[in-house]
Amino acid sequence: MQVNEMTHKTKITYEGHKLAKVNPGVKRLDLSARFTRVEINSILKIQGLQQLVNLKELNLEGNKISKIEGLDSLVTLKRLNLRDNRITKIEGLESLASLADLNLECNRVTRIEGLDNQVNMNKLSFAMNMIGTIWDEDPLTALELWHARDLLEPEIREASAVEGLYNLVNIRELNLSFNPIRKIGGLNTLARLEILNLDCTGILKIEGLEMLGSLKSLSLEGNKITRIEELDALENLEYLDLAENRGITTIEG
Repeated sequence: MQVNEMTHKTKITYEGHKLAKVNPGVKRLDLSARFTRVEINSILKIQGLQQLVNLKELNLEGNKISKIEGLDSLVTLKRLNLRDNRITKIEGLESLASLADLNLECNRVTRIEGLDNQVNMNKLSFAMNMIGTIWDEDPLTALELWHARDLLEPEIREASAVEGLYNLVNIRELNLSFNPIRKIGGLNTLARLEILNLDCTGILKIEGLEMLGSLKSLSLEGNKITRIEELDALENLEYLDLAENRGITTIEG
């Protein structure tokens, strides 16, 4: 498709091509475009989107992006998918106050940060990262890092609570599965949270959920929990998954 054929379209798609950068001829595009889907390519850097000021959704899944940048002008952006890239740090989102859905699954993030302005965030997914570790080198993919987690035990922070979520007071869905978190914590301000996924995080104990009165779904599959407890405050809980916690011997409140 030629650039001049894409005017007046609300969705711009470059799927399955070996693009090296994002720069879809923005000077000749209809700037009312609201959706852009660019996935399964070889993009190394986010650039060339400055004029798409009405963009609502951006999908850059499956590329080789290592840094979040070039998004400052996308102030109306609501959904951002950066799944399966090479991102190590959450940054470059300060101007995206309208952002409601952020997918950073399958990257190399070790710490939740840079989200202080995202007060409208409803859905956040960090599945399959390395949150909870101290890891300065990036020789492996996120999946390889996860499979090597048992070898990285000295690099895993000692049962530290999740940080960086304090201002996300409107969040309703949070996925931290497949991260070596080890401990539930840092969630006290998420009073509107309804869905929480902590599968395969190495958690030993159910705790730190007393302020999550709106929680409806809690998934703790594949952890090391031995006692079902501390659930009394979750009056709205409808779904609880404790599969593959083979050490459970006690059921309390």
